[in-house]
Amino acid sequence: MIELEKGIIKNLNDNSVQNYSLNFLSDYPERLKISSIVDRDWHLFNMGIMEKHIIPFLIDGDDEGNLKLFRKYNIEDYCWSWFNKAMQLQVMNYLWFSASIGSSTQCMAVIFHPKESRLTQREIFYIDFLATAPWNRDSPANQKEYSGFGTKLLKVACQYCITEFKYCPGFSLHSLPNSEDYYRKIGMIDFGIDEEKERLRYFEMKEDDCREFFLPRG
Repeated sequence: MIELEKGIIKNLNDNSVQNYSLNFLSDYPERLKISSIVDRDWHLFNMGIMEKHIIPFLIDGDDEGNLKLFRKYNIEDYCWSWFNKAMQLQVMNYLWFSASIGSSTQCMAVIFHPKESRLTQREIFYIDFLATAPWNRDSPANQKEYSGFGTKLLKVACQYCITEFKYCPGFSLHSLPNSEDYYRKIGMIDFGIDEEKERLRYFEMKEDDCREFFLPRG
């Protein structure tokens, strides 16, 4: 594990201040270990939401209505297994990053590279997976503990790719529906629904907007 950034962040529930680190997970056994713990901890939290707010209201055959419940409680990625991803994505083209407070993982990201830009035809990198811990999300089920880990990790991961692999600033991704507004807010271009990628919307960030995204906010 290589620490790329460290700092302090306030817990929104008890106002305590905690030390955090943003990390590049360079070692394969380490990725397996962390992803296994993430699956355990995040799934346990999600199961509390599922049992109380979702399972009692699921309707057999109502796929659209059931999906809305998952979106309402902001756990669209409920079925993701980070351990399975770590097992499957072992090649050098995949880069793994994490945000942590002590031994608790607060956010995970996986980047694939290179990826051809739809804007310039140059090679950029692609955010394959990005998710914050379920206790750090806006949800009617709970008050989130920490805010901003997704943005912090995204910035550090992108800067790592630009520095280490000399990519021109810019990146792309496919977004889950609940995250679309966030990606528009940070300046990404919405290319619309991609029929070949589970009907998710494809987003890409231009070079100038990417440079602005990295600037500290006052």
